[in-house]
Amino acid sequence: MVSWRKPTHLPHFDYSQPGAYFVTFCVNQMRCLLGNISDTQVHLTPRGEIAENAWQAAEAHFALISIDSRVITDNE
Repeated sequence: MVSWRKPTHLPHFDYSQPGAYFVTFCVNQMRCLLGNISDTQVHLTPRGEIAENAWQAAEAHFALISIDSRVITDNE
């Protein structure tokens, strides 16, 4: 079953314009599928490595974006 959150975008804002955007991706049922933290280090799973590689490739694939930072958080 897919559960969608209520959209949090501004109804009349033009998101095609340049600007800083905060993007959040949630894993199904908030399971720790992308990695884990041990000794203050993030250890990515194979799925986490796919996500990381996609983020790193995004700037090369989409010429008009730049990624300032990204954060992996734990749901606990």
